[in-house]
Amino acid sequence: MYDDTIWDALVHAIAGPVELSPPLLTALTRDFEAKFGLSALSDLVSRFGRNGVISVLDPQPDPFESQVQWIASYLFTGSADPSEGNARMINYPYALAWKSLRFAKAPGLCAGPEFGYWLHPWEAA
Repeated sequence: MYDDTIWDALVHAIAGPVELSPPLLTALTRDFEAKFGLSALSDLVSRFGRNGVISVLDPQPDPFESQVQWIASYLFTGSADPSEGNARMINYPYALAWKSLRFAKAPGLCAGPEFGYWLHPWEAA
């Protein structure tokens, strides 16, 4: 049975101790359901509702392991479908990868619109 609370806890366990943007969470739910189907979403949530959300960090039997890896890739890359090389990068500015880089910020989120600092030529610090 699907439970928003379990889904949210599952996603946060995969993401780690970082704040997730609401647009990224909404898009993840929508795109997971579009990719794998509502029954897969329900099965995934049911599994971790029964086994405990923290068990997501342990290896899982397929299809759960591939779905957990897809979620992690989605969160950290901002891709609309990490399993497709040409997928749109719809959540690129919200990707968690930016939070792991102290020396960089997402384009458009640093020093204003039009890609901020990314407009300037590279120079040594």
